[in-house]
Amino acid sequence: MPGTQRNGGHPMMAAAVIAATACVAAAIGAAVDSAAPLVPIPAQQILVGLPVDECEAVDGDTVAIATTVRYLGRIAGIDTPERSKGDQRAAAEAVHRYVAAWLATQRQLRVEVRGRDKYGGRMLVRIEGDGGVDLAEHLIAQKLARPYSGQKKAAWTPAELRAIEEAAK
Repeated sequence: MPGTQRNGGHPMMAAAVIAATACVAAAIGAAVDSAAPLVPIPAQQILVGLPVDECEAVDGDTVAIATTVRYLGRIAGIDTPERSKGDQRAAAEAVHRYVAAWLATQRQLRVEVRGRDKYGGRMLVRIEGDGGVDLAEHLIAQKLARPYSGQKKAAWTPAELRAIEEAAK
């Protein structure tokens, strides 16, 4: 294919290609709001050596990333409220809007694949924006997410959900 670079045996590139392919297969049937606008990312931005063409917030801790393929990536190291859970919906929507706006303001993004999550086969990704700002750390500092390292997720309290809605304004 013209313009396509082979991985040349580089283990990170091979893993990214295999993982992206597996993620696409796992994401078939996953709910991604295709009506939501994609945020264009300059071609010089990379995903383990691949140009990142677009990145969009799916919810507070999930992004859709388009390179030569489109796949879902879960932001590593955080937990945010879930849009699918009625009592969390308003807070989840607030975080989603915040992440979408943050992505739109970044002139440069770097997306690093860290592995696969244990829920639904998404890629675990680290996203770094302008000035080296880590999106996960930023969301935690803004009180829009809490740290998560794979343990059983604690329930969100009504007070936490209200605080997230306020912090996202």
